[in-house]
Amino acid sequence: EGSAKALDSCAGTYDVFFRARLFNNGQMTFEQLLSAGGNPFQTAAGFWRPNVAVVTGFEAALFEAWYFYSGVLDLLTIYNVYGPSSPLVTAGSEVDLDDYAGVTSAADLGELMAGGPDSCVVELTDVVMSHAPFPQASG
Repeated sequence: EGSAKALDSCAGTYDVFFRARLFNNGQMTFEQLLSAGGNPFQTAAGFWRPNVAVVTGFEAALFEAWYFYSGVLDLLTIYNVYGPSSPLVTAGSEVDLDDYAGVTSAADLGELMAGGPDSCVVELTDVVMSHAPFPQASG
């Protein structure tokens, strides 16, 4: 689980709470939470590999893309773009991490999504995360 401060081009600054799960097969799920440790109100799915992950969600004509990068000093950078439409995020689309290779800023992610003027670009700062390994089956 984690928290961060969102710097949103549409809605200003606000707190974000989330839960991310990485699976050994390279898949990832991401839930945005109502409050710290609270219930999810939005979910996304995608893929990860060392140092980079992308998850997307689409519901009721609203897309969302989250980009995670861990680089220098293992600092975690998170960008988010959401809006009414994007050619890369549709109801049946699946994340291809190679499509996101050139992303180095929240603006880059916004441009890649090509969501148009109604899209919002978010950079998360002050990211704090806790790690808990998946429980192993006993026996």
